[in-house]
Amino acid sequence: MARGEVLIVGAGIGGLTAALYLHQLGFGVKVYEQTERITSDGAGIQLSPNATRVLHEIGLADALASIASEPGVIELRHWRTGERVTATQLSPVKETHHSTFPYYHVHRRDLIACLTQAAANSSIPVYRGKRIDKVGVNRTHAWISGPTTQEQASLIVGADGIHSRVRHCLFGSNTPSFSRHVAWRGVISTATIDSKTLSTSAALWWGPKKHVVHYPVRRGQYINIVCVERAAHWNNESWTERGDRTKLIAAFGDWHGDVTQLIEKIDPNACYRWGLFNHSPLKQWSQGRATLLGDACHPTLPYLAQGAAMAIEDGAVLAQCVSKSSSVEGGLATYEKIRQKRTARIQRLSRRNGYIFHLIGPAAWARDRLVSHAGERLLHRIHHHNVFTSLDKHFKE
Repeated sequence: MARGEVLIVGAGIGGLTAALYLHQLGFGVKVYEQTERITSDGAGIQLSPNATRVLHEIGLADALASIASEPGVIELRHWRTGERVTATQLSPVKETHHSTFPYYHVHRRDLIACLTQAAANSSIPVYRGKRIDKVGVNRTHAWISGPTTQEQASLIVGADGIHSRVRHCLFGSNTPSFSRHVAWRGVISTATIDSKTLSTSAALWWGPKKHVVHYPVRRGQYINIVCVERAAHWNNESWTERGDRTKLIAAFGDWHGDVTQLIEKIDPNACYRWGLFNHSPLKQWSQGRATLLGDACHPTLPYLAQGAAMAIEDGAVLAQCVSKSSSVEGGLATYEKIRQKRTARIQRLSRRNGYIFHLIGPAAWARDRLVSHAGERLLHRIHHHNVFTSLDKHFKE
C-alpha cells in the first residue's frame, strides 16, 4: 500500500513495536497513549526467543541486553518439600547464520522505556495523556477523537489492551469469563534475600490448586514474584488493584520456606491482586482501515509467558502485511489470516496450563513424571517460531 500515516492507540509493548516496524518500512506513525507516564504495572515480563528475534530485527539487541536477566533454565519445584521436579531449558535460539536470540527476563517499565527511547530516536511522536473516546472508518480513511485529539489517517491500530476502546468502537462490548484464578504479584529487592541461589534463580512451584513463579529482573537487582490461587468470584479485570499482603501470607503459609520468605519480603504497599479472565478468540480483528493487536484482540492467560511475545509478533507481522499488500484492507486481511491461528492456539494452551499447574493427587504425580519431556517439546515449538518465515511463505504463495 502507499506509505500513508498510521495512528496507533496505546504506547505499550505491542503498540510501540508496531510503530517501530511501520516507521522502518516508510510509514508516518503517531502514537497516542492515555496514561501520563510509564508505569511499573505488570512488573516482570518474560521475553522468549520468538519475541527477542523480532526486537533484534529493529536494532534493540544491545538495549535489551543492558536491561535484562538471562535465566538459562527454569526449575520446577514441589510446593512443600522444595524438591526439584525437573529443570526446563530456556536456551537461546541459534540460527545457521550465527545469530542468537536469547530468552530474557525484564521489568515491564524497563522494556517500555527501551521501546519509547527507540521511538524517540526514530522521531516517532508518542503523545501521552491522550484519551481516545471514538474511532471510525470509511472508504478512504479512519479517524480517532478524544477530549484533546481529532486525527485521521490511512490506518488506525488499536493496541490499547484488555479494555480496548478501539475494540469497543469497532465491535461493541465483549464479556470474558472468570477463570476462577486470582494472581498476586510483587517485586522484591534481592538485597533483602539471604539465599544467593534463591535471588538469582527462576522457579515455578506447583501445588494443589495453587502455583508460584519467580525470577530476577533488572539484571538481578529485583525478583518478580507471582502467586496464583483459586477463587470462587471476581468482579473486575484489572492488574493494578492493591492486595492485602497478610492474606497472601496466610494463603501460602504452609508452602516451602523459600516461597514464604519471598512473600514476606514483598512491600505491603506494592502488593497487587487481580482476577484472571478467559477471552474467546475474536472472529474479526479489523474493520475497514482499523485493526487490533495484542491484548486488544487476544488477551492470554499468563501460564505460557507469551502475552507480551504475541503482541510483539503482531506488531512485526502487521507492519509487513500492510507494506506488502496493495491496499490497507488487503493487508489487514492477510495480517488476521497469519496471526489468528497462532494466537488462538497460545490462548488455548495457556488455559490448559492453568489446569495442569493446579492438579492434585494422582494426576499431579503423573504430571510431574511426564513434564520433563512434554514441557520442553511444547516450549521448543513456541520459542522457535519465526514470524518472518511465516510471512515469506504466505507472500510466495
